[in-house]
Amino acid sequence: MTPSRQGELAVAAIDERLTYREWWEKMRSPTKDHSYLLTRLGPSVESHLAWLKLGQKAERTRDSVERTLARLAIMLPDLDVADVTTEDCMLFLQLYNPPSWRKIGSHLRVYFKWACAFGYRPDNPMDRMPTMRAEPARVYDIFTAAEQAAIVNGARQTKIPAADVARVHLRLSAGTRKSEELGIRIRDINMAERFVVVTGKGNKERLIPLRGPVIHALDEFLLTEIPIAAKYGGPRLPLPDDFLWFPLRAVRCGLTETVTCYPWKPMSSTAYQGWWKNVTGLGKIKYRKGHMTRHTYATEALDATDGDHVAVMELLGHSSPKVTMVYIHSQRRRLEGAAEKLAQMRKAGGE
Repeated sequence: MTPSRQGELAVAAIDERLTYREWWEKMRSPTKDHSYLLTRLGPSVESHLAWLKLGQKAERTRDSVERTLARLAIMLPDLDVADVTTEDCMLFLQLYNPPSWRKIGSHLRVYFKWACAFGYRPDNPMDRMPTMRAEPARVYDIFTAAEQAAIVNGARQTKIPAADVARVHLRLSAGTRKSEELGIRIRDINMAERFVVVTGKGNKERLIPLRGPVIHALDEFLLTEIPIAAKYGGPRLPLPDDFLWFPLRAVRCGLTETVTCYPWKPMSSTAYQGWWKNVTGLGKIKYRKGHMTRHTYATEALDATDGDHVAVMELLGHSSPKVTMVYIHSQRRRLEGAAEKLAQMRKAGGE
């Protein structure tokens, strides 16, 4: 089937068979059924994604680009890559909130730059777009020391406290991402040399030193039996191939509740969100996304190293100091220290 014929079928599908609600559902989940590939933009989007993969772009980045370009294809089903204008791009960006314009605009710019390089179109329509200013830096509500202690206390009240206390301490002590944590197995934790190996974006591995209470918490977890159903072998200690974040199931029969865990499986992203809400709720603190522990870790690491941005960048697994700066927020004690020094300097100068 030619791209032209594919485009005709896509237009017919949208014009004759899809209601507005159905079309909007496709825009909300543009890659769910990959029907965008039937549009005239579909083949070039598919080729562009293959090009990004050969260039070893991270899977997460490719997924984000695919969602953007799939929406563009659904919005403009009868246009080829050579037909898209600057005005089309401007209208497309209106589907997003302003904070997303720079990222979405970047996806479009690279796509059309690729199209120009391969001779699919003579120019890049994004070159005529107005400059999109970066959003002002956000002030993040990082966790205080008291709140971190409260989260640990909340973990002690769960159905598997030994595992949850170890998980919370690792989050607070390593500044890991959710995707990294879900892949951690027991064999990745070296208790003798006190470090954990995690796999970050782009499948890059990095070693994170572990110090402080996390060591005792992990030790206690490794010496505690995991509740497992008899048909799976019954309760046992953690094994090297087990995941640290694993799913569990609680079944209540009358007044009795039975908990069984599945440490050979990784916890799902949805279950992870539920787990984090549970431990923060039990800790009775203001809820923030789990990623905020990474911001907290970065800020405290900067304070502890007297502003060593390179060390913090390596601990976080970033490839650029510019990315690391997003995660660093002035602590009150650092601001108070700066204000105190300024006051002393002015006093010495006779002001």
